[in-house]
Amino acid sequence: MCGQGAAGGDLCAGCGWRLNGDPLLGEATDDDFAAARAALEAACHDWDRRAAELTLRHAASTGADSGSWTRRLGGVLRGGPPSGLTPAPARSGDPGELDPPAWREMLADLVHGRLPEILLVVLGADRAGLLRVSADPYGVPWVTDAGSAGWQDIAPGIAADAVQRAFQLAGGIGTLPRAGGEEFRTAVARWIEGRLSASAGRCVALLRTRPGWPLLERAASAVRDSCSVRAEVVAEAVTEVDADGVRALLRTAPLRCDHTLLMAYADPRTGRVRLEQRVLFPAGERLRPGASTTVSVTVHGGVTDNAAAALPVLVGRYPEDGDGALASLHRVPLPALTAVDLTFVLRGPGEVEVRGGECAAVRTPPRISDLLAGMVRRIQPPPALRLICVVEMSGAAPDETAERVRFVGELADALMAHQGGGLRLGALGYYDHVAQNRYRNRRTLVEKKAPGRPADTLAALGGWQPRPQQRDGVSSLEDALKDAVEMVPATRGGEKTHTVVLVVGRRPPSRHETFSLVPVCLKGVDWREQLKALRRRGARVLTRADPPTGPATGDRTGRTLYQHGVEAWHELGRQGAFVPGVHSAEQVARALAPTWHTEGHASPLAFAEPLVRHTAAPTR
Repeated sequence: MCGQGAAGGDLCAGCGWRLNGDPLLGEATDDDFAAARAALEAACHDWDRRAAELTLRHAASTGADSGSWTRRLGGVLRGGPPSGLTPAPARSGDPGELDPPAWREMLADLVHGRLPEILLVVLGADRAGLLRVSADPYGVPWVTDAGSAGWQDIAPGIAADAVQRAFQLAGGIGTLPRAGGEEFRTAVARWIEGRLSASAGRCVALLRTRPGWPLLERAASAVRDSCSVRAEVVAEAVTEVDADGVRALLRTAPLRCDHTLLMAYADPRTGRVRLEQRVLFPAGERLRPGASTTVSVTVHGGVTDNAAAALPVLVGRYPEDGDGALASLHRVPLPALTAVDLTFVLRGPGEVEVRGGECAAVRTPPRISDLLAGMVRRIQPPPALRLICVVEMSGAAPDETAERVRFVGELADALMAHQGGGLRLGALGYYDHVAQNRYRNRRTLVEKKAPGRPADTLAALGGWQPRPQQRDGVSSLEDALKDAVEMVPATRGGEKTHTVVLVVGRRPPSRHETFSLVPVCLKGVDWREQLKALRRRGARVLTRADPPTGPATGDRTGRTLYQHGVEAWHELGRQGAFVPGVHSAEQVARALAPTWHTEGHASPLAFAEPLVRHTAAPTR
């Protein structure tokens, strides 16, 4: 026989070789003995080969060097190292073995407080252990070690070497000392009885991690005979006899409490800020083995950029369930008044991950009460914005004018994100001065669109025809500023509208006084007086232009024009100046938008709803 002994009937428990057969007449011949010896050696070799393949499958699951394990196994197999030794195929697995009804019932009783704890006996490939599974007041299972030991310390004959030990537990015999007899079963029974003696009356569950390994099956039988096992689970994926190893098994426990996301909410009517708790995963939800479930949530930024907005997920509700029920805390960058789409993933009770938006988990989270200290109490929206864009419609090339019109559209979109329906947009398009007399048709110097819905104003702006510029030095900007004054009502007490005039162009206005050959305004309008009038009416005047750069060149007239441009753009942009290609529409919008007023510190949390409600139609 192979060394395992008979298992009843006429088969050897080790190699499966038949011990008897058809009756033979007379004495066995030498050929009979040789044939029987060859059959026995082949059966022993096949038996060890099967154990070696199971061992290699275990090595692959733990990330060990399969090549090294193969070479080391070849030296202990009876009959010599076989060719083509490969890991045994993984079992198809019966879902009922991973999640049997008795185990589900035990977890439910534990989570809801009907069981104080579960004693989980784990039979692994390296160790055997007793784990104590408890649940906190919120129903989240947690594990502590109640006693574990290496197999070489439990049973005599089990090798200390990891490869040889796995080979023995998988049923291999080879050239190693015999380790699978009755002594092994007795040693396992003695070990488990010693561990359970102080835990009388506790519920015991058995976790088998390597089904089909003969010695581990015998160990399981010894456990069943030594104590009352209420549930038995087969989980081949478990590779470690510790809390991390059995975590996937505990993730199938039902949720005792809602898992909620804590956010901020600003009342659109009063501006008061309160906490909002959104249930992500309701109590009673339960995952299947190896499964997860997700929910998508859109979070919103506050009135200032938040480089690390907090996303605390609670087990239960705050503050009813206290500070300690924190399933996870992630942080996500949230620019002001923007939205980020996130996906929350439930891995098990108290285990929630967040994906999207460059989220990062906080490994040592603070207490919720500390996180919320100094939370903003009120957010007052900014006053309505009246923006008048004064756009130069003449350029050296059509692309130059088209870029200005496109910028105004982008600026309106960015401001709508800040202002919502509180934006009224007006536009003025100005051209070159042209000589006018009775022999020439009068040409419009300035196109006008009074402040109103952004979409209407942009439609009008897009319909104005650009013209090639006829002069390099100056434009009819002063006439457009005069029309802008008429669009800005005089400031009244209690005025809540913020007015901005933004000049988008390249050439400065004409000089009011005559100087040599420098052109003057045909209508006699002084741009400096119009600028003063705008400021007296409470309007901010800003520019988005290409001011002259470099030294003045040319003749006296050219130098005068250059100096005039420098001085004019400096004065026009005294309250704010932006440069094409340097400042984006978003940057300009942030500078133009009226300021939000807050009471208290900035919110550490993301907002559940946008602070800006877009009541107006899209600009484009």
